[in-house]
Amino acid sequence: MTQKNIWRWTSLKKNKKSVPTEKKFWIISIAVGICLVVLSVCFFSNADKEKKEANLLDTVNYVKVQCSTYTHYNESSESKSLLRAIEGTRQVSKNIAAEIENEKTLDNQLLKESAEQLWLTGIAILDIDGTIVCEYSTNESLLPEIKECAEKEIVLDTAIYDEKVYAKRINHNDGAYIDMAACTRKDAPGVVVTYYYTSAEYATNYTLTIQRLLNGYRKDRDGTIIVADEGVIIASNNTGLIGQSTTDYEAIQKLKDHADSKHMMGLTINGVRCHGVMLKQRDHYIYAYVPDSIIFQTLLQNVIMCLFIYLIVVALIWMIYRKSQKNILIIEKEKEQKYQKSLLEAAKKADEREIKVEHKTPEIIHKDLIGSPIHLKRLLMNILSNAVKYNKDYGKIYLSSREIPSDQDGVVMLEFICQDTGIGMSEEFQKHLFELFAQEQKGGASKFGGTGLGMPIDMKLLVKIIAELAGKNKNREDKG
Repeated sequence: MTQKNIWRWTSLKKNKKSVPTEKKFWIISIAVGICLVVLSVCFFSNADKEKKEANLLDTVNYVKVQCSTYTHYNESSESKSLLRAIEGTRQVSKNIAAEIENEKTLDNQLLKESAEQLWLTGIAILDIDGTIVCEYSTNESLLPEIKECAEKEIVLDTAIYDEKVYAKRINHNDGAYIDMAACTRKDAPGVVVTYYYTSAEYATNYTLTIQRLLNGYRKDRDGTIIVADEGVIIASNNTGLIGQSTTDYEAIQKLKDHADSKHMMGLTINGVRCHGVMLKQRDHYIYAYVPDSIIFQTLLQNVIMCLFIYLIVVALIWMIYRKSQKNILIIEKEKEQKYQKSLLEAAKKADEREIKVEHKTPEIIHKDLIGSPIHLKRLLMNILSNAVKYNKDYGKIYLSSREIPSDQDGVVMLEFICQDTGIGMSEEFQKHLFELFAQEQKGGASKFGGTGLGMPIDMKLLVKIIAELAGKNKNREDKG
């Protein structure tokens, strides 16, 4: 009886591009990691830029609204103060006229009483030529400034026109100011001038200033914010810029050249790459710019976090893969032990019946192959077991294998032949060889202990792994 098994294996020598699975895994993981880093840099840089753009535009628009609110409030407060100063001046004029009618003399004492009554800093009485007739002041240092202003023609005109009044706020460089008002004298031709001095400390604490608003913004977090009026920087969270001309500041000139109130624009300031925006308010220009180092300060952190999560995922996948490979090795080892045990049993039976097993040196050219040695051993074990089972005492079993040409690139055909001196089978039965429970001799189960499942199992196994099995046998009495 001759049984032949043809097995297709893939040659490692022909398929030099084949790479071990673990190496492929790490190559793919590294490639995906690099792509992930590039994509995360692009994504997070764009997200950081959009976020900072939205924050910067919100900040500039908020400053714009507050500038308008502060300006309106301060103008309203100044108007009310000047109106009170005008009313106070008229009241002083009435008081002086009343006291003169009561035959009192116009002197410092009379002016002092009026000033204390109306909470004034000082009072000055001028004739129609602007000469001071009488004066009183709690702050003598203010008199030169008041005298200079009172001698103006617009002030002296109030002596001619009874209904005409004059009021002005005189601002000092330190933030202090004087509210001055003038009206005609009612007791004689001339002008009554009153003034009230507000200290810098009080003005700073009780006046809404844009600078105080900008002090709440940090340069290292929110960038640089500038408010300019009439070509001069009047407020900024970078206090060193206050008082400078806008024409001398590089950032402002570049923002003017690329004015856009809806989007940030890229610009380079003193060699530093920045993004900025400019906005026009009624009386002010608002500029803001942020260095790229602030915009993208969380970029590295986000990329590292993304890469860290990816590495965790890769490590988990690798652990799962290694565990599955370990389980496969355990299963394969158990199968190997089982087949070794079966082989030993077959060899023992052959020795007991004095069946001689011979084998020919394999004619194999390609020896480094990819296949399934476990399945191959199982198939050969089934065939060898049959050769022993259905052989006669003192019989022979001849095993050989060789490589045969294949028409597929990278594939090797191996032919395994098992010849024995067993009972053989007829050509008619060979047609039913791979059918379940097929037996040529009905009493075979009791005589040989077979069930007719060996060859069907071999065939199903080969079909499952995409191979071919062919059995050839000749019916003969003593030898095959």
